[in-house]
Amino acid sequence: MGKYYNKFLGKQIDLAPLGIERREDNCPYFCTPKGASIIGWAGVDGIHYCFIRGFGEMVFAVRPMEIAPNYVRPISGSFEDFLRLLLACRDANILEQAWQWSEKDFYQALEGSVSDQSVFEALDQIQNSMKLTPMEEPWAYLHQLQESFDYSKIKYTEDFYDPELNENAPQEEWAVYYDGTIYGHSGRDKAGTEIPVKKEFQYAGRTFLVPAVYSCAKGMVVDFCMRVELEKFQRYWAKWGDRYEDDLNRRERNLSYLENPLYFELEPEVTVNGKVLKRRSGSGICYIPGDPSEPETRFLAEHYHLSEEYAWSVSRACFPWKSARRPAIKSLMLTMVQEPVKVPGAVFEVSGPGEQIDLKIPGNPFTLTVKGYEPQTLDASMISPGEMEYPTCYTMMTYTLSPKPEEGTLSIQDLAECDQPKPKQAEHITEYGSCEAAAIGIIGGADGPTAMIVGAPQTEQEFAACSAPHFEPAQRIQWYPVLRVTEYEPATITLI
Repeated sequence: MGKYYNKFLGKQIDLAPLGIERREDNCPYFCTPKGASIIGWAGVDGIHYCFIRGFGEMVFAVRPMEIAPNYVRPISGSFEDFLRLLLACRDANILEQAWQWSEKDFYQALEGSVSDQSVFEALDQIQNSMKLTPMEEPWAYLHQLQESFDYSKIKYTEDFYDPELNENAPQEEWAVYYDGTIYGHSGRDKAGTEIPVKKEFQYAGRTFLVPAVYSCAKGMVVDFCMRVELEKFQRYWAKWGDRYEDDLNRRERNLSYLENPLYFELEPEVTVNGKVLKRRSGSGICYIPGDPSEPETRFLAEHYHLSEEYAWSVSRACFPWKSARRPAIKSLMLTMVQEPVKVPGAVFEVSGPGEQIDLKIPGNPFTLTVKGYEPQTLDASMISPGEMEYPTCYTMMTYTLSPKPEEGTLSIQDLAECDQPKPKQAEHITEYGSCEAAAIGIIGGADGPTAMIVGAPQTEQEFAACSAPHFEPAQRIQWYPVLRVTEYEPATITLI
């Protein structure tokens, strides 16, 4: 579930008057797609609304009593658009039935609908709390979305393929594609040939399993399954699981990734017949036994016979061939290469030039000496012109570090988020820009203000860090260090 939906949940708006009831027990139907997160029920015929993993905040309507194969249809491209459609139509029932109506029938149904006081109260809450306006042309929006959508991308659980539950059940087959992901495939290339490997090995204190590799026309696909003790994952989930990313500051988000036992970044290589292949693309998924919110992983877990006694992180990596034709595989080596992890240190504040601060990073002591510390203003001409106004006030800190870190390994971050852009004239709002892509792009990196080298005197190397930009100068800035560390050396394993 995305940030906008989590923001909506925080407003505690009840959509039941508009035909979307929330339930404690979201028991899925046979036609509820894999990866579905149910957000509400119509209350009749099992009709329910959901997100589907891999489709962002696109909202789908599921109709179990419909004639196959019309069980699932998209009704909005985002949750924000879903709310705007509700503002325009006042009833989710009209949205999920619109696919079968002409434009004339749709607006006749809209005019004939009856709304009571609770409906208008819910609409007022949406409009005022979420700052939204009704969708201008709801019928055109719905039909354009549904006619252009590729329904083959929707994947279903094993219940969908059970003839006892679905008399129109198709036969599901296991297939892996070079141009696909774990979630599915949208191209026209043929499935790869599965080559069983069933190789289990240890790396970085973790247990890995490579159950199979796939020889495809364009390259090789390798599935990596990392095993995690359920108790270890449950301890992590008890600490972080109920905390939404929006509620965490930058350092806490960093820590949540670092402490997640299912999160381990790799940049693997394979050597086929003596030729080293670099990874071109990849995808990943987690399997938690007994977790109903992750149904799309069960097919994979069952195919590979993954033990229900563990949690699993499964990564799929694609490696293009170096030759024009697919080679016959005579030997296959796998090299595990860990990507650097970001280790956050303790938060600190700066009073001015001359101050020395012992950066508290686990196992890595550094002393920061402040050379300069002063407010700055971004040149507005460097930001793309438009209808949005961007924050330009920030603070620059120049400093030295002792001992000298390896290049590109240590940065200083601002704990605060930057101010979001705002319209220059409220009556002309047409789009929202991204502060991360504008002001932050000028003075830092994609995940926040970052350290950068600004000079290299003969005696010492000087760095600079920029705080998050605001519309008014920040009265208090809290910094924290981030050290990029590679904990484990590469290791090579023979697969074939």
